Amino acid sequence: MLDRYGIKVSTNAINVFVTGSLSGGTGSGMLIDMGYCIRKWLEGEGSPLVTAIVPMPQAFAGIKVGDRVLANGYAAMMELSYFSDYRTEYNSQLSKNLADEVRSNRPLSILPI
Repeated sequence: MLDRYGIKVSTNAINVFVTGSLSGGTGSGMLIDMGYCIRKWLEGEGSPLVTAIVPMPQAFAGIKVGDRVLANGYAAMMELSYFSDYRTEYNSQLSKNLADEVRSNRPLSILPI
């Protein structure tokens, strides 16, 4: 990359991309959990960059997908807002095993595009 395009590529960094939708269903339901879990799973891996690419409900305006799309999108944005507050603690246990617990006081970062 450096020789061909003049771009220096870091070989010790991890970039994770999560895609889904804020319009309801599994994507919007798991978005926050995935953000915190990926952070937990990549602890000790330097400074991983986790990016979620999620279209807003308006992306489905031309498709007949039901009445709940806007309400689901609003609910997902409210949850993202809640977990982007530094006073909010995330705590989830994915199984009966305490090793599967994910706990964090770090807020999620939301960067609108």
